[in-house]
Amino acid sequence: MINRISESAALHAAHLAGVALGHANALLAIAESEARYKATEAALRASDERYQFAMRGANDGIWDWNLLTNDVVFSSRWKSMLGYLDEELDDNVVTWARLLHPDDAPRSEERVRQFLSKEIDKYEIEFRMAHKEGGYRNILARAHLVVDEQQRPVRLVGTHVDITERIQAEVALRQSEEMLRRTQAIAHVVGWSFDIAESKFTISRDAMRQMGWEASDGELRDFNSAIHPEDLPRVRTAWLTACAGAPCEMEYRMVIDAAVTWVYTRSTTDLDRDGKPVTIIGVTQDVTARRKLEEQFQQAQKMEAIGQLAGGIAHDFNNLMTVVNGSAELLLDELPPGSMRDGLTDIRTAGERAAALTYQLLAFSRKQLLQARDLDLNETVSQLERMLARLIGEDIAVRTILDPMLARLYVDPGQIEQVILNLVVNARDAMPTGGRLTIETKNVFVSRGTHGGAQELSPGHYVELSVEDNGMGIPEALKEKIFEPFFTTKGVGKGTGLGLATVYGIVTQSGGHISVTSRLGVGTKFTLLLPSASAKVSSGAASPGATPTSRGTETILLVEDEDAVRRIVRTTLERNGYRVLEANVGSVAVELARQHAGQIDLLLTDVVMPGMSGRQVADVVCEKNPDLPVLFMSGYTDDAIVRNGVLEAKDHFLAKPFAPTALIRKVRGVLDARPLLLKGP
Repeated sequence: MINRISESAALHAAHLAGVALGHANALLAIAESEARYKATEAALRASDERYQFAMRGANDGIWDWNLLTNDVVFSSRWKSMLGYLDEELDDNVVTWARLLHPDDAPRSEERVRQFLSKEIDKYEIEFRMAHKEGGYRNILARAHLVVDEQQRPVRLVGTHVDITERIQAEVALRQSEEMLRRTQAIAHVVGWSFDIAESKFTISRDAMRQMGWEASDGELRDFNSAIHPEDLPRVRTAWLTACAGAPCEMEYRMVIDAAVTWVYTRSTTDLDRDGKPVTIIGVTQDVTARRKLEEQFQQAQKMEAIGQLAGGIAHDFNNLMTVVNGSAELLLDELPPGSMRDGLTDIRTAGERAAALTYQLLAFSRKQLLQARDLDLNETVSQLERMLARLIGEDIAVRTILDPMLARLYVDPGQIEQVILNLVVNARDAMPTGGRLTIETKNVFVSRGTHGGAQELSPGHYVELSVEDNGMGIPEALKEKIFEPFFTTKGVGKGTGLGLATVYGIVTQSGGHISVTSRLGVGTKFTLLLPSASAKVSSGAASPGATPTSRGTETILLVEDEDAVRRIVRTTLERNGYRVLEANVGSVAVELARQHAGQIDLLLTDVVMPGMSGRQVADVVCEKNPDLPVLFMSGYTDDAIVRNGVLEAKDHFLAKPFAPTALIRKVRGVLDARPLLLKGP
């Protein structure tokens, strides 16, 4: 009994102990759970604090979009990069939509949709967002998708980076590169590099096309075959020098599609740390146009030098020829027919040829004095056409194509006739067995950059005159020399080499341009451009058709410092009835005019003299007689005449050398051009 009671008590005690232990375990579990909750809560607070700290401290703008609640949290940096303080922007989707550029909104929304639907694996997009101070900032957005246990999207966390400066730098770089490309294209310059170890050129395809270096297969041409054979050894030597590390600078020719191009190349060589050459960096420029201009300038200098020489000897030579030709003509007037007369005729003929030679020298060098008139070029060509048959022979057919609406010219008629005749004779010599000659006129308008080599012409209306033959043609190597003085392909004694040089000088001095195109075995065409006259110009000179009788009785004051010339002029005038007062210097002439009691009807004076010039003599003498006509004569070129102020009276000018008949005709013409009240009875 006692044992059973003890056993029952033990069981009861054990039960109570178990219950107590269960309660203790439960309390312990509760305590542990509460501790874990508090620890989790503390960890969450710490995590949130770290998250907020990260958002505040990040250099990029951070945003957190809760896809379940549609709430958005923007970091301080996100707001500040758009110019806002924290409290100035609400954390919601509306803020985002309001700041996004309207043009970028559809694209941004589409990119978010694609990312959430997993159509794309990466969210990255550039768009613009409004800045508080105005304008837009370029933003690069990246994002990471947060999903729950069922892999459903719950949050989109991302960053915004302000890339405005980078975009601006990229735009500036592109603009700079484009400007460099266009500048290089305008200047015909390309840049390149060459890897010495790999023997490889690096050059853009645009540059290859620009320089004509692109081969038919699209690759770089073989320079060994493109460089002019005469320049290839020199280029190879320079290239080896560059590969050895030395700088290189040279000009040479390249033959691209049968066309010769001049290029200028300059390079420098980069070295490695050991001083070994590794890369050649250089630029190459097409300088063909510059070389042509230099050649034209050299040609102009050459012709100017010969012109200076011709002008320098013209005065003395023309004075001498005035005496020779004048004396011969005066003697011929006195002598009866016979052997002596024949000899004098030969002297006069030789003198006239010498004078013509001097005139041609002055013409090609543009030193002669032009007597410009209003001219109908069609009429001039038509008049010359009638005499061309005798000049060129019956085996050459002449055809003229004349524009009926051709503009008029203001040029020296005699000079233009000389130009046409010289070109016709040149064509005749190119067709020894006969052929076809075409002379054509038409109106053209020259604008800048047109008509090939006529860059020196001002834009405007011009008259074009062309002379074309179907003769032998001119070799390409000789085309650049044909306008040079004394250059001729004719045999000895068959040409002076001044024909085309004279044409060149007359056309250029008349404000025009001449060019030539030619093909061997096909023919040659000379094309002249002459400025059209804007209005008809009245010259005031005596009409050629109103030439009066040469004799007269007027008193002429003659001023000439060359004794022989003065004697010839005086003798010629006196033989034709004129009374002559002569002076060898200007001061004597002024004194003669002051002391002469009668009327002086004409002042005939040389231009350039010791002491007073002819212009100064005329100014002094004409003070008391302002209507006194003045006739200037000179053996100097137009430069000297311009300096002495004669061109304003160029209609009363007589160029030396002149024949006695030309002198009398000119004197009579000037006297008869006086007002009626000044003429004698």
